[in-house]
Amino acid sequence: AGKLSIIGADFSPRMLERAVVKNQKNQTQGRIHFVEADAQQLPFRDNQFEVATISFGLRNVTDPDQGLREMTRVVRSGGRVAVLE
Repeated sequence: AGKLSIIGADFSPRMLERAVVKNQKNQTQGRIHFVEADAQQLPFRDNQFEVATISFGLRNVTDPDQGLREMTRVVRSGGRVAVLE
């Protein structure tokens, strides 16, 4: 089985900096890649992921419906979009 690849995206460079520091302390180092991105215009291909999640962040998106459309766009058919608010 191949290694799981994870992309963490955030609009805030400061949050990404914190994520990198936290990631250096765990076993997933090298498997998580961090990207500065706007949830309303994700820089990923259609159908690129099996899962897209957002945790306590949808409330900070200017247009939550657009954010959900983008998450759905980048997830493959049969994949999952998960929202934890």
